[in-house]
Amino acid sequence: MIIKRLDEVINPEDLGRLLRKFMYNVNASSMVWDERGELRYYDFITPFCQLVYSKVPERCEADRKERFEKAKKRRKPFLHTCFAGKLNYVVPLKFQDKEKTFFCGVAGGCQGMSELSRREMKNLKKLSEEIGVSYKELLLYAEEDFDYGCQRTGVKLPRIHRKKILLQKAEFFLKAFKRRILFKEIPEEFMLIVERLEELVGWNFIKRLPTEKKRELYPVFDTINDLIDSFQFFSNLFLPSKITNYAFKDPLTKVFNRHFLEEQINFLRSNPKLFPIGIIYVDMDNLKHINDTFGHKVGDIYIKKLAESLISSIRSTDFIVRIGGDEFLIILLKASENAVRRVIERIKRNLKFVNSTFRLSPIPLSASMGWSLWKSPQEPFEKALEEADLNMYEEKRKRKLTTDHGT
Repeated sequence: MIIKRLDEVINPEDLGRLLRKFMYNVNASSMVWDERGELRYYDFITPFCQLVYSKVPERCEADRKERFEKAKKRRKPFLHTCFAGKLNYVVPLKFQDKEKTFFCGVAGGCQGMSELSRREMKNLKKLSEEIGVSYKELLLYAEEDFDYGCQRTGVKLPRIHRKKILLQKAEFFLKAFKRRILFKEIPEEFMLIVERLEELVGWNFIKRLPTEKKRELYPVFDTINDLIDSFQFFSNLFLPSKITNYAFKDPLTKVFNRHFLEEQINFLRSNPKLFPIGIIYVDMDNLKHINDTFGHKVGDIYIKKLAESLISSIRSTDFIVRIGGDEFLIILLKASENAVRRVIERIKRNLKFVNSTFRLSPIPLSASMGWSLWKSPQEPFEKALEEADLNMYEEKRKRKLTTDHGT
């Protein structure tokens, strides 16, 4: 085996983004280490991992080195449960060229707690004593990681087949890595098609269109979009709906999740005819108070009723994304300022209807809203989102002042 510098083979940032494309929608983090074991890319580290690393960095490093050395001796991806009980996937970055085997680093990441069995509970208790953190606090972090993995998409992980899914995704990524190494001379337009097909392999069933500069690829992209429609039609008829819901839907409210938004933004950027796009930032009021007073089950009822109010306020061409526990985004295609204001008024009317019909008391269902227009693909989406967010907080502040003064 010949050690080769990762930077000579591929850009570590590009490799990290490729890994994330395969791992994000199964809530796994993405990391890349070079041939010397130095971290060159990472996307997300959970509070559990941050806490443990801050207390026992030497144990974390020893565990990482163990995975790294094991990867040097293997050719295929494998799974590893670390000393803290986290389920890791490890991908040796190896490839063959002219009957020589090259090693240039390791890719990997974590998908949360491997399990929360009695044995793991005992291990957590020992770990809490070792790092000087209360068992109750550490268990809360561990339960969150077990439920949601190492990304915060708002979608809970399935309780079955976790290891099979993670290992399969790792193997798909390794094949994608090798394609980029062994077929470097592939024309750019062919590579764009390969990347679209890899998205489908990675379960990212998002429609896209080529940029204006690559209009000749339109028939190919359009056919792939038809393939997505065909698969979704087939899955809705013959396969459990959980397949599509797992990838894009929030299980509590049935609206879309952050992963869908992230993928859809790129699609919108390539379709200038859909602009301007209205963005409404919705933040439910008093959720913490409701949870603390009546419990999380009642809080979930409020969240579901809010989502239903939002769904009944928009057109079929628009969509809603749950981006946090009590936060939603509404995306309105080809929208004017007046159109956005009309939607907000409909939401307010629907909230009043819900309160009068379902008698949500003693705390009525309410939400603060702010909006903006994403005027063109050239304008950063993040700028329009920030404007809507700031407008939402300004409305929340004004309403609080009004309430405090009893007017």
